[in-house]
Amino acid sequence: MKTKTLLTVIGLVTSPAIFYSCSEDNTIAESAQEITSTLPDITTLSLKFTDGDYFATSDPFNAAANYIGNKVKAAGANYVLTQSDLDEFYLKAQIPIDQQLKLDQVNQIIATTISNMNTPFDTLIQQTNLSPAAKTLAKMINMQSISNLEVNSNFKSLPSYEKSLIKNLNDFKVNDEEGNYSKNVFGKTPNFIWGGMIGFGVGVAVGGLIAFPVGMVVGGAIGILVGSIVGVFTDK
Repeated sequence: MKTKTLLTVIGLVTSPAIFYSCSEDNTIAESAQEITSTLPDITTLSLKFTDGDYFATSDPFNAAANYIGNKVKAAGANYVLTQSDLDEFYLKAQIPIDQQLKLDQVNQIIATTISNMNTPFDTLIQQTNLSPAAKTLAKMINMQSISNLEVNSNFKSLPSYEKSLIKNLNDFKVNDEEGNYSKNVFGKTPNFIWGGMIGFGVGVAVGGLIAFPVGMVVGGAIGILVGSIVGVFTDK
C-alpha cells in the first residue's frame, strides 16, 4: 500500500513504524492482538450509550475537518497532532468529554485504518463483534444509505448500542450522498468517504477492545472522523 508524504503531515500517527507494516492483506484480526496489549486503560469513557447522533448533521463533521486541514496548511510538514489539538478537534466535532478516546487510542485507530485501506469494507465488518443483523445493515449502507432506517425490521431488533452504531453510519452515508461534506477543506473525494467507512470498521473493533460495548459506538464515530481525513492522504 502506498501512502503519500502528506499522510505524515496530519500528525494523527506519531509512530513511523506503522508505515513498514502496511500490507494489502492486513486485517483487523491481525492487528487486534497488538492493540489489546498497547491500548491504555480507559476509566473516564461514558458508561451510558450515545444516542447515535454524531453525524445527524454535517456541520460538526465539516468543522472538525476544517480545523485539522487548516492546521496542516499553517504548520506544513512539521505538524504533529498534540493532545490540545485533539481536544479542539473533539470540540469542533461535538464529541462529549465522557465519550472521547485518548491520543494513544486515536493513534491506534489511525494506524490500523492505514494498514487496512485496501481491505474490503465487508471483510472488516465481518471481523467485528457486531451481530449478524448489524453486519448486514452495515454492508447495505456501504452500498447506499437506508431510507427510514428506524422502521427497518432488522434495525428495530438491534440492541441499543448497535442501533447507535448503525444510525451513525447511515447518517454519515446520507450526508455523503447529499453532498454535505463538500464544505470542508478537503472536499468530497472518493478516498475521503472510503477512509471514513474503513475507519468505522476499525474503530468499532478497536473501541470494543477498549470498553465494550459503548467503546464500539465511540470508536466507530471517531473512526469515521479520522478515517475520512486519512483517506484523503492515502492511495488506496
